[in-house]
Amino acid sequence: MAGIARIAGVGRAAVANWRRRHPHFPAPTGGTATHPEFDRPAAVAWLLAHDKITVPSGVPSATLVLRADGTGRELRCRLDARGFSWPPTPPTTTGSPGG
Repeated sequence: MAGIARIAGVGRAAVANWRRRHPHFPAPTGGTATHPEFDRPAAVAWLLAHDKITVPSGVPSATLVLRADGTGRELRCRLDARGFSWPPTPPTTTGSPGG
């Protein structure tokens, strides 16, 4: 939790509150019950999506790719000067249905 607190510029108590109050807060990936460790990209994505941190201005746009918890599925988000785009626009398909 200390790492997330440093990224967000808050105390560990704030991170503990977010964990209790937000069901989609990233689950710990290691550590212990008293000192959990979190996946940094997942934590940063959550912080951005919940306006706890912002992307600094002047940063070129980028795509953030997250891999879901062992499923191999990728989640893509856009980061640019306007902020964080979540959820990403679903992929579009071309051509006729079924063909």
